[in-house]
Amino acid sequence: MRKKKKKKNKENDTKKNVIRPWLFFICIGILITALISLGLLELYKCISESDRFRIKKIIIHGGEKQIKEYIKRIFRLKEIDKNIILFDEDELKRKIEMNPDIKTVKIKKKFPDTLIIDIQKEIPFALIVMENNFFYLDSDGNIFKIKKHDEYADLPIITGLEPTDPNFNLWLKKSIEIISLFFKKGIDRISELHITKYGSIHIYFTNPRIEVVLTHQIEYLDQNRTIKKIQELTKILNYFANYAQIKTIFIDLDCIKNGAVVRLENING
Repeated sequence: MRKKKKKKNKENDTKKNVIRPWLFFICIGILITALISLGLLELYKCISESDRFRIKKIIIHGGEKQIKEYIKRIFRLKEIDKNIILFDEDELKRKIEMNPDIKTVKIKKKFPDTLIIDIQKEIPFALIVMENNFFYLDSDGNIFKIKKHDEYADLPIITGLEPTDPNFNLWLKKSIEIISLFFKKGIDRISELHITKYGSIHIYFTNPRIEVVLTHQIEYLDQNRTIKKIQELTKILNYFANYAQIKTIFIDLDCIKNGAVVRLENING
C-alpha cells in the first residue's frame, strides 16, 4: 500500500513540474502582450496628437476656380487640421462628389501633412429633355442639372425619353452611341435626336435643315448598322449638294431595302 502511495505522489509531483513551466510561459506571454498593447496605445496617442501629422496643405488638380473654392470651403468648415493618418478620404470624396459639376474624385495622402485631390469635371456631351426640363448629359450617360437657364450650350438635344420608360437606359445608351458615331464621321450639325414611343429615331440637322429617319426599330440598330447608315446619308447629301436649285428636307434611311426615300424642295419653285 505504501509503495502505491509513493508512486502516486511521484506522479503528482511530475505533473506539477510539467504544468509549472507552462504557467510561467503563459504569464510571460500575457505580460509581453500587455506591454506591446501599451506601447501601441502610446504610439497611437503620440501620432494622433502630433502637429507633424496635421493636414496643412491641400493640392487640387483639375476643375475650375469655382470647384476649387468649393473644395476649400469644405475643408475650412470641417476637415482642416485633422490628423492625416486617421483622415477618412472616402467620406471627403463623398462630400465633394455631391457637387453636380464634379464627375470623379481621387484623394491621395502625401505624408506628413499634404492631401492631393484630383478632380475630373463633368463635361456636357448633350442635353436631354425630361419632364419638360433640360439636363446635361455626359458621354457615359450620367445626367446632371443645369444651374441656370442661360447656360444651355450649343449641344445636341435628346428628346422623347422619360426615366419611367422601360427601355430608358438602353435607348439612352444607343442615343449617345449614335451621336458619338456622327461626330467621329465629322457630322456635328445635329440639333436634335428624337426617339418616338415606337422606337423610331429621327435626327434633325442644322445648316442645312434636314430631318433624317435613321431607323424605325432602334432595338435592331447596332454600331455597324449605324455606321453604314451614316455612310449612306453622307453619299446622299454629297450627291444633292451638287444641285443648288434643289433643297433636301427629309431623308428616310430605313424605309426601303438598300435605298432611301428623299423629299426635296425646289428652291426656284
